[in-house]
Amino acid sequence: MADNSKYGSFVPTTNIYDLENINDKELKPEDIKTLLVRLRQTINTISLSNNIKDSGYYVLEEFVNGQQFFKDPALNSTTEKAAAHRQVYRKVINFGALPNDSTKSVAHGLTIDNTWTFTRIYGTASDPVAKSYIGIPFSVSGSGGAIGTGTGTGTGTLNLSTIKWSDTTAPISTTVNTTVTIAAGTSDFIGIEVDATNVDITTGSDRTAFTTCYVVLEYIKE
Repeated sequence: MADNSKYGSFVPTTNIYDLENINDKELKPEDIKTLLVRLRQTINTISLSNNIKDSGYYVLEEFVNGQQFFKDPALNSTTEKAAAHRQVYRKVINFGALPNDSTKSVAHGLTIDNTWTFTRIYGTASDPVAKSYIGIPFSVSGSGGAIGTGTGTGTGTLNLSTIKWSDTTAPISTTVNTTVTIAAGTSDFIGIEVDATNVDITTGSDRTAFTTCYVVLEYIKE
């Protein structure tokens, strides 16, 4: 039986039918009936388990990939729709080359409405000449110089109760000048987002050498 628990969904590799007379020349009608029932149960178990496995199918058309998300918490009714797990759809966008320090938009061809929820948005870009490959979104930690400084002042009272002093409540004021250095951000970032019409990829530098980019969109429609 398919196990839909936290351990995943798996089909037993060994099925026992307990038919003692399976090798007899003439099977009894009840034995044949038992065999057929158990075979149907086995096939049904295989089908149920297979239907909730994530499909390794990445194409340019939309299709149901087999993933199932939890029941919609916004639906409180007892209808079949409210009780069902939600199917996930997948579509691959052949994005082409990445842009040069700008944003490039490619139409995804989906009709998105306000019931949709995206579960995964990601891509991979390839530079075949340099044999360099990156995942999107992409970020590289970089170093930078100071992009801002500031000066602050503060006044406080020093408590000298634990020190031998003629006046233990003597106020002391001090002014502190501090220069703060903030590391500059890197220009190597690559961002990705989806709107109602397009997949948008933004680069902070020239990435046109990455001539092939595939973007994977996965989403729930309700």
